Amino acid sequence: MRNLKAALVLFGAIHMAQGLFLIIKPDRIAELMEFVEPSGTLPDYVLYIMALLGIAFIAAGVWFIIAGLDPLQNINGVRLAILWAGLLLAIQLYTVARGYVTFGETWTEIALTAIFTVAFLFFYPYRRR
Repeated sequence: MRNLKAALVLFGAIHMAQGLFLIIKPDRIAELMEFVEPSGTLPDYVLYIMALLGIAFIAAGVWFIIAGLDPLQNINGVRLAILWAGLLLAIQLYTVARGYVTFGETWTEIALTAIFTVAFLFFYPYRRR
């Protein structure tokens, strides 16, 4: 159970940090992931979408941390983490397959999400309730 708690809290903290960076420094995030247009700036609508995504990451991160404090009491939070990680991994792979991004641009995000997805499924308390 300790491993699940640690994974949930770490996953939540990572998501909260990503969310803050998406809101505060969207240009830097785009630059790090090599998403910047030739003009060197991002269109305003992209900044808006990144801010919306940032707030969703922060909200999810808070929920994951709360679930990590007592996974059995907050089993739906654990299920949300599994769903979130699985869907996030699926959409990351989909965007690579569609050619929106290259694997080289997003492999760290994909690997991290895959690790957490497997960890959540492995540490899930299937028989404890």
